[in-house]
Amino acid sequence: MSTIMGQNKKGVKLQNQALVLKLVATHPGISRVDIAKKAGLTKMTIGNLVSEMMALDLIEEDAVTLSPNGANAVGRSPIALRIGSRSPCILGITIKRGLYRFVLADLAGTVLEHSVRTDPGPLDAKGLVTLIKAEVDT
Repeated sequence: MSTIMGQNKKGVKLQNQALVLKLVATHPGISRVDIAKKAGLTKMTIGNLVSEMMALDLIEEDAVTLSPNGANAVGRSPIALRIGSRSPCILGITIKRGLYRFVLADLAGTVLEHSVRTDPGPLDAKGLVTLIKAEVDT
């Protein structure tokens, strides 16, 4: 017997935020209007989500203002969005026998730092945690 799990309002909001973040990361310079079209959400919903995500430094407005489609376009010019310069980073670690690779990237997937350590000798769990902490601190 399978159980069907619905999502509450908070779950839907988190899913929508993840979608907006993914669209901004994979389409640098995308506007709110284009996000609404691609996500199938209303412009008001996207505006609210973007405002909340900007307050968390996840995304930010680019200095570039996009030109509207057509010379006689009405309304405000769309503003380009990008991953925030102060957004959290991602730490990726590859652990193989004799090889430890560390990669630090932003939310758009741009590698900010990387390093490789080879053959630190056999490590137990505590030694591995110590190695990771030392690498993160540098």
